[in-house]
Amino acid sequence: MRILSILAQKPSSTGSGVYLMELVRQFSLQGQEQAVIAGVYEEDPSPFPKEVLYCPVTFKTTGLPFPIFGMSDEMPYESSRYRDMTPSNRRQFADAFLQALDEVVASFSPDLILCHHLYLLTALVREHLPRHRIYGFCH
Repeated sequence: MRILSILAQKPSSTGSGVYLMELVRQFSLQGQEQAVIAGVYEEDPSPFPKEVLYCPVTFKTTGLPFPIFGMSDEMPYESSRYRDMTPSNRRQFADAFLQALDEVVASFSPDLILCHHLYLLTALVREHLPRHRIYGFCH
């Protein structure tokens, strides 16, 4: 099975990132093919093994000139709060993640898409790919 995991935050830096990393590890042990889309900063190295197709969405860049949006008010890295997201931020966020999603779907053709958290990104993915099998995880 070809599995795409999507997280709007940094992988391996929070409980959500650890959860994602463990899913990737366990799916690898089962022999599943995997891809991951996640929010990062330019200096963040890939935490994934080379057999995982990794498509980072980089914040604090021209396209996303603000910090990663966190699931709580205080994150263990520089972050923004969803409640402070402006309409412009939302457009930039959607554009960046949907561009990454289109690239990965075109090259990887996932059988299953796992979206972490039931916030904005999961809704965007569902609206953008209505015919794909998508599961949202609340953790």
